[in-house]
Amino acid sequence: FKKGYFCRRNLWGILLILAACSGLCLPARILAAVPMPWKSHHFVFQTIIKELANRGHQIDYLTPYRIKDAPSNIKHLMVKDTFEEMLGSFHGEDQDPLLGLQVHLDFRRLMTKYMEFMFTEDPQIKELLTSNETYDVVLGEFNLHQEINTVWIHKFNATAITLLPLGDYFFDNEVNGLPNNPAYMVDFSTVYFTDKMSFVDRLINTVDLIGCTALSYYYISVNQQLADELAIYPGWETRPPIANLISDMALVLVNSHHSVGYSYPKAPHVKEIGGM
Repeated sequence: FKKGYFCRRNLWGILLILAACSGLCLPARILAAVPMPWKSHHFVFQTIIKELANRGHQIDYLTPYRIKDAPSNIKHLMVKDTFEEMLGSFHGEDQDPLLGLQVHLDFRRLMTKYMEFMFTEDPQIKELLTSNETYDVVLGEFNLHQEINTVWIHKFNATAITLLPLGDYFFDNEVNGLPNNPAYMVDFSTVYFTDKMSFVDRLINTVDLIGCTALSYYYISVNQQLADELAIYPGWETRPPIANLISDMALVLVNSHHSVGYSYPKAPHVKEIGGM
């Protein structure tokens, strides 16, 4: 009798453990919200998206670029690529690399104008705003001049993952509570510096850090206004401020690696993935 009792009890224990772990084996539904038409950035995103799909996860990919020979569990939510029209006479190669703040300002203006156009005119984004789909994870490039895209995190009540294809970025460190020391850390706009700078280099880098931070906080308020006007869906009234959403990432993936860059202190939720 005792042997049978203990066997039954062990069986129930095993079944309970299996039931508790079953959710860990289920594929996730992931929205990759990457509407910006930067092909080089999509190379990084698409590598990750294809690998997630190969592991059985269902991906809805908001993008202007299709993945060639994509697995069947990747669904493309196509947006129109109108970036060349929006660029006009702007040419990144004409920017003075010594004027990091000017680089940030020009790209901020450009990206804000583009995102406003997308949320106003693009039918795929309008459809997604009214969608009844559910997602477990929202993946995006939220920290690089696209803060309005954090509205998808709230709409779908999903875990937020951000990817930084450009590598280290001053304001990303700011919003994620990371060290941000211009004495030895560089931004993508001051990448011509090394971690061993002269006094003048550090002074320029410090000015860039202060200016970039102030400029980014201002444009968060601009993105907040755009979101309140354009990102309307059932329950949007309960949406936290964009400043809160952008600073509450579960995982930050950075396209860098200490073997080809500089080693900086990083929080546990920040992972370098350079070389993928």
